[in-house]
Amino acid sequence: DVLGSRGLGDVYKRQNIMKLLTSVMLGVVSIAGASLMATTSVHADNVADIKLDTSTMVTDHANMLTQKTKDVVLQADNAAKQAPLKGRIAMVTVNSTDGESIDDYSRSLLSQPDWKNMSGKYGVSAVIIFAKNNGQNNVRISTTNNAETFVDNQTAMNYLKSNTSALKSTDATKINDGLQNITCLLYTSDAADDGES
Repeated sequence: DVLGSRGLGDVYKRQNIMKLLTSVMLGVVSIAGASLMATTSVHADNVADIKLDTSTMVTDHANMLTQKTKDVVLQADNAAKQAPLKGRIAMVTVNSTDGESIDDYSRSLLSQPDWKNMSGKYGVSAVIIFAKNNGQNNVRISTTNNAETFVDNQTAMNYLKSNTSALKSTDATKINDGLQNITCLLYTSDAADDGES
């Protein structure tokens, strides 16, 4: 035989070494892939980091709002400031609440000193909070005490329900349309309280 017993053993050793190396390499690739996925997962937006620019009344942490949506918020806010209540309308978007309910996350956000001071200083009336939450698209309208005179909890819930299909969409344009509708409804409520049409 050409290889002889020693040559055949060397072939088997090489094959076993190749199998071992292939297994090790696949393991390394799997671990690297898992590490990469872990580092790219979405973590909750820290409420302490969410500041509101009072010149725009928008904080878009999720980077999803169109200019039109931002303009609608600013127009509604400018109109709300003229009301006897001197209220404000604001919008916040975040990527994730990291398993925390949108209600609890909203309460945590609005209890931050920055937001408490703003509510006292500027009379923030309503804050629309949108969390992507891996496609769940959770939305809450949080109101301060003065806002409840024109937007009670049931009215806010009705606004959300009437825009559910847009807000739960995977289409960013439809989501923005839903957020614009809610903002306009909030302003309409405020205007109606003023006796405006």
